[in-house]
Amino acid sequence: MDRRKAIKRIGASFGAITISSGVISLVQSCNSPTTNKELSFFSKNEINFLDRILEIIIPETDSPGANSLNLSKFVDAYVAKNIRTEDQKYLNAMIEEFINMIVSSEKKSTIKDVDNKTIERIGASFGAITISSGVISLVQSCNSPTTNKELSFFSKNEINFLDRILEIIIPETDSPGANSLNLSKFVDAYVAKNIRTEDQKYLNAMIEEFINMIIFSEKKSSIKDVENKTLERYFSEHIDNGSMIADDGKNYSQICDLFRQMAVNSYKASEYVMVNKLGFVSIPGYYDGNVDV
Repeated sequence: MDRRKAIKRIGASFGAITISSGVISLVQSCNSPTTNKELSFFSKNEINFLDRILEIIIPETDSPGANSLNLSKFVDAYVAKNIRTEDQKYLNAMIEEFINMIVSSEKKSTIKDVDNKTIERIGASFGAITISSGVISLVQSCNSPTTNKELSFFSKNEINFLDRILEIIIPETDSPGANSLNLSKFVDAYVAKNIRTEDQKYLNAMIEEFINMIIFSEKKSSIKDVENKTLERYFSEHIDNGSMIADDGKNYSQICDLFRQMAVNSYKASEYVMVNKLGFVSIPGYYDGNVDV
């Protein structure tokens, strides 16, 4: 089973909810508080975590938030009724992995001990790139080759390594790849402008550890001496594999997943993709006076 296909199916399912009688009945069932007996798919621990995540995304303002609308109950019922069993297993595993990663990173005994601000901070960054004027300016700045003076966060050695990793994830085909789109420059600028200083240090340390692990394992003096096929092998071995242990005794699935997020989200935010694939048009938009009325 391809985990990426499962994620796409789950996302597509929620992105294509139609107002059928079945969905109406699910909506109507969400008007009462959730109890253990009423849960169809998630555990009580998972539903409590989901409550917090959904409220971070849709907070209470002058309009009801996710908790007031009891959205987690709808999600629980919808997953149970509409998502394939094998995809449910993947979804459940991914949520548990995310919970365990936060608990481990914050050195807590349970997710209940982690405050909402921390969960919001960890869940943000690359997973929440929005097409703002700031992001547009970053996209426009990525049309020229990267030099040492232009780097905002990464060292030249790290940016060269990132170029190779991003190209492995998004290679050149009939469409431009990561290097042609200069995605590493976007990532560099985005990290410098949007990631907190303490998280930048953590990111930098993880990348350096991953580089050093490969150098050590391959018995090379520099990451430049390691060929791309070998880099691809290390990336493939660690991505989505929390049980993979490297020669230094560590697991690098989190940083490999972050590389993938960097590649995919930066690719979607590139000018080429926004204009040619997503039909993005800058404000005030396209004007055509020759239309039927």
